Amino acid sequence: HQNQVLYMTATRRTDNFTLFRRRSVWIMLAIIVLVWLPLSLYSIDSYPAPNGDEAWMGSTAVALLRTGQSEVPIYGKVEGLFESYSIWRFYTIGLAQFFRLVGVGLVQARLFSVLATLIGAIGLFLLGKSLYGEFEGILASALYLFSFHTLLASHTVRPDAWVNAGGIAGLLLFARAKATRNLGGIFWAGVFVAFIVDIYVVA
Repeated sequence: HQNQVLYMTATRRTDNFTLFRRRSVWIMLAIIVLVWLPLSLYSIDSYPAPNGDEAWMGSTAVALLRTGQSEVPIYGKVEGLFESYSIWRFYTIGLAQFFRLVGVGLVQARLFSVLATLIGAIGLFLLGKSLYGEFEGILASALYLFSFHTLLASHTVRPDAWVNAGGIAGLLLFARAKATRNLGGIFWAGVFVAFIVDIYVVA
């Protein structure tokens, strides 16, 4: 009986430690995000300087929202025609719906890229944790968020941040399916990654 009590006590302590460790890992990730986010938002409207690509890609989403077609209005004015683009359909649809929720503007459009960056960071943590361990997942997520290239992607009205997030999500789906030898999961991970070209064809 005494041995059983000792066993149950040890098991309970182990479970509590495991729960504490899991919570600690997520708390560490939250701290990293909460440090990065204000630093990112501080200069979101000024760095980098707005560029032609941002006006071009943002206008396709505005056109989709207002007319139902992802056209670039400036081409209609300059060249006397509307030129419809479909090489970033998922990005345009997503940005249009984001505009519908928060309004149209440079900051709002860049916030859509910030959202993708946060999704990518969480996905990278889960991928690193799945492949190597919790510390590696935290480290990968931190390095990703504080990379200069990530900052540029999160501050630009372009599909780049969503391509990153999609690629990370695809790798995570593949890694988890491979770990369980789920051939169906591996197949659908491949299908998911293939559709990233509809976020941005250059991907």
